[in-house]
Amino acid sequence: MLPPWATAVLSVGAFVSFALLLALIRMRSEGKLTVETREIAAAVVAVGIGLFLFGEFDEIAYGDFRLVRKISAEANIPVGDRIANKPTTLEYEPISQQARKGSTDAIEEYLQGGVEALSFDLGKKNYYVSDVVRQYIERLTEGPYLKYVVFYEPGGQMKALVDARAIAAQFRMRDTKLTPRSLTNWITKPDLVRLKGLPGYVEPVDVKSTTREALAKMLQFDADFVPVVDEHGRFIGVSKGSQLIGRLVSALAAAEGR
Repeated sequence: MLPPWATAVLSVGAFVSFALLLALIRMRSEGKLTVETREIAAAVVAVGIGLFLFGEFDEIAYGDFRLVRKISAEANIPVGDRIANKPTTLEYEPISQQARKGSTDAIEEYLQGGVEALSFDLGKKNYYVSDVVRQYIERLTEGPYLKYVVFYEPGGQMKALVDARAIAAQFRMRDTKLTPRSLTNWITKPDLVRLKGLPGYVEPVDVKSTTREALAKMLQFDADFVPVVDEHGRFIGVSKGSQLIGRLVSALAAAEGR
């Protein structure tokens, strides 16, 4: 916040400058230099909004402008609040079952167990076999549960997830741009450029991130949800954009009721 005298000088200077600018624009179009009420009103509004954005006002009590500061505060609520231990709806969508790729013998167990996320360790050479990778993704997506293929970095932190069903669809179409062999190669000899081109690729946010940061991550990857990791970098669930925006709308409704 600026000291009072600086705020006053800045406000007066900005007001005069803005009003004169509008008057000069009028002079060029109408051939006369006058300052009318609408120029004064526009200058007052512009200066008021500017001071508000720079933190000089807590709120602007003029219609919806009064609510902006309240929304900003609401957007700093941790994403962790969006992930409940025992959710009752898909709004928070925690991942109840996730598993690492193992032998083909485990596929049936994973199908019955409702595994939603299948994880792979990046850089694990001579471990993954492309045909087994194909069987896992194709077979598990035949059931109703598997949604995500998750990539973990060597240190055990989640790097990103992709859409398991979209990948399975490309495998079944024998898409030459994405084959089981190419995916396996990108995992064992990590090719992040290629991995980022996979359908549904999105990187996670920490559980302590703010709502604003989560929404920014969704925007960055053009996604409608963002994966959330715990303090150890482990995948614990997804936070949906509709739910996050719903929280901000609730803040608006509550503020209007005051």
